[in-house]
Amino acid sequence: MTGGVFRSDSSKLMGRGPDSPGDSAAADTAALAAVRAGRRDAFDGIVSRHKAGLLAYISYRVGDVHAAEDLLQELFLRAFREACRGSFAGRSTVRSWLFAMAGNCVIDYHRAIARRGTVPAGDLEDAAAAADCPSPAAGPAEAAAVADEFRRVRSIMDQLPAEQRAVLELKAMGGLTFAEIAEATGCPVPTVKSRMRYALDHVKKILRQEAHND
Repeated sequence: MTGGVFRSDSSKLMGRGPDSPGDSAAADTAALAAVRAGRRDAFDGIVSRHKAGLLAYISYRVGDVHAAEDLLQELFLRAFREACRGSFAGRSTVRSWLFAMAGNCVIDYHRAIARRGTVPAGDLEDAAAAADCPSPAAGPAEAAAVADEFRRVRSIMDQLPAEQRAVLELKAMGGLTFAEIAEATGCPVPTVKSRMRYALDHVKKILRQEAHND
């Protein structure tokens, strides 16, 4: 997994390679308009286009795919209610709107965990699979390797400053464009790009240090 997230062409993460397609943006906007007009089934298209990316992102953030599935349902219910009320103002893409909402759901989840004073055991193998990692279904050894790699990625990401980690997660896990990350985080695009650059430099230093220690 580390190879897929950190050792691929970093130019893609910095926007010099092909970015995530924006072909669904017009369809999303039209779907929300249809929902506002009373065609509630139009929301199904938004769900089908974005559920995989949102589930991968939320699973990574909470470390438990079962909790992530519940949060995803909560997210889509919240988004549907907002769509019926016409709350989406069109100042961002629907995708960035959904990911911003997903971030809030994750924050609420962790606050609830903190209030209960418990830490979820998590399901790293399932979470890794949801984040488009190699399937652990091939056997116990591969499942253990996937889980170890997932823990390693989490360990590396946890060493980044929060603002750098946030943009890297949205880019690498969510596949958002820089403009969408800016909309989701409320930061200007140049700030997002700067944080991404610093995050990648930080990750490279961590990987070099790990290689040296090995």
